[in-house]
Amino acid sequence: MKALLGIEPKTIERTTNIEGQSFPIHEFTSDKWAAIVKPLREPKEGQTADDIVKNTLDIVIVGLEGEGYKPTIEDRKQVTKILQNGGIREYLHRLCMLNDYGFDQVKAAEKKYAAVLSNDTKSN
Repeated sequence: MKALLGIEPKTIERTTNIEGQSFPIHEFTSDKWAAIVKPLREPKEGQTADDIVKNTLDIVIVGLEGEGYKPTIEDRKQVTKILQNGGIREYLHRLCMLNDYGFDQVKAAEKKYAAVLSNDTKSN
């Protein structure tokens, strides 16, 4: 397509708030996102629960750090120290919403998450 010649695809960095902290969240091109999320959406036969946890954390880390980042064991330890399991799930949910459906969906998810947290604190 002539109109798109010379235009380079790029990742967009945004931020999202979880558990009272602001985190970077990257919006990838569709082909990059498909490759990043493939280990979760198309698991290999014989994967263990540990493999699934590692793959999940790796996707979260790439979402935090950006395109081309190679997660390490230390990165996984750091993420699990900073975010509780619910926070990791919420970040992954927002990362998927952003890359599958767009930024408006992330904002809607943030509002729902804030409302749930508000209701939880009122009931305690």
